[in-house]
Formats: sequence, C-alpha cells, structure tokens
Amino acid sequence: MVKVRFSAQLPVSGVYAKPDNILRAAQEAEANGYDVVTQRDHIEWDPELHAHHATQGHPSVGTDPGDPNLYECVSTLSYLAGRTERIGLGTAIFLIPSRDPRVGAKQWSTLDVLSQGRLILGVGVGNISHKSELDKMGVPYLERGQICDEYLKVMKELWTKPRVTFHGKYIHIDDFYMYPKPLQKPHPPLLIGGFGRVAQRRTAELGDGWLPMHTVEGIRDGIEYIGRRAREVGRGDKEFIFGYKSYAIIAKTEDEARRRHAASVETITELTQRPDVTRISAEEQVQRNLVGTPDRIISKLSKYVDVGVNFVDCSWNTGTYEEYLESIRLFGKEVIPSFR
Repeated sequence: MVKVRFSAQLPVSGVYAKPDNILRAAQEAEANGYDVVTQRDHIEWDPELHAHHATQGHPSVGTDPGDPNLYECVSTLSYLAGRTERIGLGTAIFLIPSRDPRVGAKQWSTLDVLSQGRLILGVGVGNISHKSELDKMGVPYLERGQICDEYLKVMKELWTKPRVTFHGKYIHIDDFYMYPKPLQKPHPPLLIGGFGRVAQRRTAELGDGWLPMHTVEGIRDGIEYIGRRAREVGRGDKEFIFGYKSYAIIAKTEDEARRRHAASVETITELTQRPDVTRISAEEQVQRNLVGTPDRIISKLSKYVDVGVNFVDCSWNTGTYEEYLESIRLFGKEVIPSFR
C-alpha cells in the first residue's frame, strides 16, 4: 500500500480558537504521527459563518459562539514553526485571489526558509459562502478563478527566477526581485482545492496536487482527468499529490460517532444551506466524510487510497476541545498506522 500523509486542521476559528489551544493542537498532532497541520484562511470572518461553519467546535443551538475570531495563516504558521520540530505547516485552503501575489510569495518563501522546508500550500478561489468577503476585498467573484491562475503563475516565477517581469490582466510587474527563495525546490508544494473540472484543470497545469472534498468515485474521475490534461500540457511525468479533504468525526463506538455528527449538523448549516450547487446535505456529508469508529474509517479510507489518494486532511468536528484532542489521539493511534 502507498504511504499516505496525514494532516490535522488546527482550531484557528470557532469556539476553540485560542492561542494555547492552537499550539497544543499542533504539538499533539506532531506527537501522534501526523505529517502536517493545516489551517483555513480568510481576511474577514463574519459572525454568521462563525456560528454555522463546518469548523472545530459546534456549540449547542442558542449558545453564544463568541467573537468571530479566525487567526491569520502566515502569522499563525510562523509562530508554530518555532514551537514544533518536524511537522509540516500547511493551508487548507489559502484564498489566493485576496492577496497581492508579490507579498504572498515573499511571506511564504520566508516561512519555508525559517521552518527548514516544512511548508505545504493548499490554495483555492473560495465558494459562494465567501462571496461577501471577496467583494469587500475588491475581488470580482466571477473572475476569481482567472485571478488565481494569474497569481499562481506570478508566485511561481518569483520563487524560481532571479528577476521577474510579468504583464497579465490583473497584475503588471517589471524587473522585480524577490528573495529569499524557498528552501524547497522549485517551490513549496501547491495543492489545488475544489472538486470540479476547473480545479482539476488548474491542478494539471499549475499545481503539484489536488485537495478536494469528494466521493471515491469523484476523486477517481478527477485523478484520471488530471493525468490526461497533464500529458496534454507537457506535465505527464509529474508525480502529483492526490488529496482528500474531510470533515471528520471519530469515536470508539458507531453510536457515539453518529451522535456527534447529528449534533454538528444541528448547528453547522454552512454546507447544507448554501444557495448554489455546492450545497451538501447532511447524509451526503456522512458519505463524503470520515464519520465512525476507527475500523469504519480505515475501511472507508482504504477505498480512497485504492483510487490514488496519498494525502488526507482531517478537520475535526467535535463538541468540546477535549473531544478534539481525543479525536487527534484516537485517529493517530488506531488509523494512521494502517497506512504506513
């Protein structure tokens, strides 16, 4: 069986989003066999998303969820680089259209050097839930994919060339120097988020991997398409990372796992009530995500690995922070060793 790398989403938003909790989560993941810790990225995080997003922590209905904190990703991962030793530091997902690519390239390159090459970047364009944020950041929602493609090209050039001149639709630069270059060559891995053909095309042409939340069949189809498109654009010999992003609930019994899932669905409406085709019903969440005992999760993950998945990002949905830590430990002890 192909070795699978595992990442744990950090509690950088939601009711557990406190500095001590973020640090402890990263250290627990490192101690329990995970390869990477990841976090989401947004500049604005409004109270409605905060209260109803599929994130770590789902307080009971009617409970005050607190301030809509979401810790900025470059700052947070830089802090964790100095407080951990080996674990990779990643994003899932970095909302690339909302940043100037010159600034982003500089920040991520610096972090890769300071962390001794531990950076892995999951990047994406955002969905309908993020339209308001993108509007406020001056990003035309319907053009966010084109902006992402252009920004990715600029960042890759800044990371790999001594001097960059680039004239596109959204950015113009002349004779631009950006140092230090990343420690990883040619640059940190770029995992493209999203589950549709556009994200798959972006992976084949510009990325190093694909990180969707999808069914086994959907990922199999996507991997086949990425392979075909990569060959068409001269990247047929590239070894891609094929990821699977999951909102995860693990427990020692099936009844407890289902109880936790039902509690999360009661509060987390962000996925089930989206006003577009990205809506995912409660039952579809169970089908697409890791919900169950360690044995059930191992069985489900094996099907993903069989179609080519070699990277799994888990975002733990739990009712308390102790449940979150318990989930990291139980998964690390009883699931991860089955894929080594």
